[in-house]
Amino acid sequence: MYEFQGVFTRQSCMSLRLDCRKYTLRDLRPSYPFCGIRIHPRFDEAGDDVIRLEDAALEIIEGGLASGLALSYFCWGGELEHFAGFEIDNFMIIAASRFDSGFESSEDELLAFFVSKMSEYGLPPEDSGFFFPFVSGFWAELGRE
Repeated sequence: MYEFQGVFTRQSCMSLRLDCRKYTLRDLRPSYPFCGIRIHPRFDEAGDDVIRLEDAALEIIEGGLASGLALSYFCWGGELEHFAGFEIDNFMIIAASRFDSGFESSEDELLAFFVSKMSEYGLPPEDSGFFFPFVSGFWAELGRE
């Protein structure tokens, strides 16, 4: 399974003050005019990831994030399983922007929803149909996935 929780922002990665033990920042230029922020999982004693996207987004806002698109993305064997998130603007989570694909959606519905949301935000998939920041190993954290 591949899991991503993070934020995409037009802000420079250098403008954010984030703990590198909790977040990985990557410049997505020239493909996209964005900085990507991957939220590292935080495990409890049972091995479950206990960090919620909203809690991490609030930490990132405290670290200087003014605007962006926060996402939770789950993929299994190349098939998108779940996609959810919200927008951040003016240092606040915009409640009305929340979206969630639900776990009961078909693969075609999920893919169309994903492409629609990402394109709407200015992050359309490449000509190959893939979005390179969701390729395993892009964040150089193979031991954490």
